[in-house]
Amino acid sequence: MERCPRGRRERFAKSWYRFGTVGSNPTLSDENILLRNQHQVTGKGRQMNFDKIMKALSFFPYLGWLVGLYVSKAPESHDNARTSLVLSILVVIVNVSITAFDQLLPANLIFLSFVCNTVIYVITGVYLLFSLVACFFAWKGKVVRVPLITPIAYSLNI
Repeated sequence: MERCPRGRRERFAKSWYRFGTVGSNPTLSDENILLRNQHQVTGKGRQMNFDKIMKALSFFPYLGWLVGLYVSKAPESHDNARTSLVLSILVVIVNVSITAFDQLLPANLIFLSFVCNTVIYVITGVYLLFSLVACFFAWKGKVVRVPLITPIAYSLNI
């Protein structure tokens, strides 16, 4: 590859062409034209892998299973979405149950009410953390399996 002519301040000018220059025009060798045409036609490095994104979005908290089940066509995405659906239903049921129990407590049991609210925050935080980690693993191409939840998820005929 030839260098560009010297520019101002006796430094080499920046190359504006990826495959070198001859004077101010790009080289027109067959190899360089072929490489340029391949890059323009296939667009490698510019394509988005939507299956990868859909697999990761299927574990988005509470509503990500909709994307995995109804938008994506990849079977791994469906498996992740089923697991996410069962987990989100479980978290919602547990949180609503604890909230109902908290509302039935007498007013003088403030400490027990505090414990119930703290448990709700911890459960929700663990679920959100798990969703974040599961999104990361799904982005890397792994099917996320939760020991007690995945058999229930696979039994669903969704």
